[in-house]
Amino acid sequence: MTVTNINSRIVYDGNGVTINWPFAMGVPSASAIDVFITDDTGVIRQLTTLEFSVVISPLTGTNPTPQGGIVTYNPGGSPLPSGWTITIVRNLEPVQSTSIANQSIIYPPIVEREFDYLTMLIQQGVLDFDRAIKVPVADPPPADLPPQAARKNQTAFFNDNGDLVAGTPLDNTIMVSAAMQPVVQAATTTEALALLGGYPDPKLITAGYVLIPDDNNRLIVAQGSAYYLISAGNPTTYPIDFRVQIVNNDTRAKLMNIFGYPVQFKVYPDQQVVVNRSQSGWVISRPPRWAPRTPTNLYVDPSLGSDVVGVADGLAPGAGAFQTVARATSVQETDLDGDFTINLSNAFHNMPAGGLLLNKRLPGGNAYKLVGNVSNPSLVNIFATASTNGIVVADGAILSVAGITFSGGNSSSSIWINRGGVLNIVGDCIFGQNVGGYNIVMHAGYLNIDAGYHIAAGASAFSHIGAFYNSVVVIGKFQGPAIAITVNGGAAYTYYYQCQLNSTIVSIATLTYPGAGFVSGTKAIVYYNAVVNAGGANIPGTIAAEVGPGGFFF
Repeated sequence: MTVTNINSRIVYDGNGVTINWPFAMGVPSASAIDVFITDDTGVIRQLTTLEFSVVISPLTGTNPTPQGGIVTYNPGGSPLPSGWTITIVRNLEPVQSTSIANQSIIYPPIVEREFDYLTMLIQQGVLDFDRAIKVPVADPPPADLPPQAARKNQTAFFNDNGDLVAGTPLDNTIMVSAAMQPVVQAATTTEALALLGGYPDPKLITAGYVLIPDDNNRLIVAQGSAYYLISAGNPTTYPIDFRVQIVNNDTRAKLMNIFGYPVQFKVYPDQQVVVNRSQSGWVISRPPRWAPRTPTNLYVDPSLGSDVVGVADGLAPGAGAFQTVARATSVQETDLDGDFTINLSNAFHNMPAGGLLLNKRLPGGNAYKLVGNVSNPSLVNIFATASTNGIVVADGAILSVAGITFSGGNSSSSIWINRGGVLNIVGDCIFGQNVGGYNIVMHAGYLNIDAGYHIAAGASAFSHIGAFYNSVVVIGKFQGPAIAITVNGGAAYTYYYQCQLNSTIVSIATLTYPGAGFVSGTKAIVYYNAVVNAGGANIPGTIAAEVGPGGFFF
């Protein structure tokens, strides 16, 4: 017997170098060799006889059947790459072409070669049989398949006997494979996805939402251009391993209300929060202070807005706005970093009792920015109650204002700058009455006037600007070269400028006072190492400046 190798195929992995692939199986001729190539994506292709060559090993001894040979495959000079495979298969025609005549001479190699051929055909059948669908050896033989006409366009499934039959289930349900049955029967989509080894797509929400157990391990994306509530209930009603990530992909904030958590909190645009259940309750990774990448508006509307936490986030006008400036500045102090502008609607904006106190240096040296109606400041009013200060800027805080009318009751001051506070006038404003008080008063403060503004007709105060205790007023520090302070009509000041105790009022821009002739009173009082260099004789007032010890007036 000469067929000693039981294999009728061999598979090799490509390596980008090898081009000659040996095989050891018996083969009657080179034409009995088929070659298949499998690429790195699993696609199988049989090569034509023009794409490879076969060299059969020479006969050895008395064996009539050659044993093995070499397949050469090197298309275009490129060896089989890594990740590819080459399969060499012996494929014989199931024929018998040897005829032995009666009483003729029979040579043993001829008989042996035919036995070899039959053995190789049997090996070829075994190879096909091994790739067929089989039942275990202990099973009874399965029934034959139905005839073609009975199985056309039908579903193949196993009946109660385990035989493969054709048809549809009696209850008209969709057939589910055994491997998929645990997935289909899972109690939740999360469980099903876990069995599949996958995760659900992000869950989009656009309105108020309560987390549910099925949200476990999900990503929830909040949208909707609205401010709404996202809440979580009693943790004992959720899976023990419950975890959800909530991302705010919106222009509005979302309010989080978590069962057992002491406070509600906001998730601002581009922020996220992770909610986990632990043995003791909810564990939350709260987002930090919001620092948007671009300048952002906070809106204040006394008529339509609200200061109630669950009603407004201040990120939209109208019903989305805060009701008071105090609420907007408080949120900026506690929750926000970055460049924010507080936009005031056309209305009277009442200040808190005793005035609005701004005494926080915002992160990054950012200013509180109050902007009303720059084209018509008379429509936006901040009024200081009698004997109070409308706005106090203190302790290094910075305030920028534009588009606002400032006024107040008797003995009030519209703005008081104290202990290193800074006020920047960056757009047109109007200053009106503060009878017996000041439009702006400073104690160790800083005032930068970088835009023209107006004095209202009928304005009346002890001084328009009072600078004391090392205060500094600079006109045109950041913008210029010309600034006009315009008087709209008759106004009365005891002293238009009051500058004392090492303070300075100086203009580095070309400063003009259109309508200065409407103002009655003394132009300035300058005492105790103080300096006023802000237009000299052109300063509004009907009485020349009063200069005392150490004072300098230009």
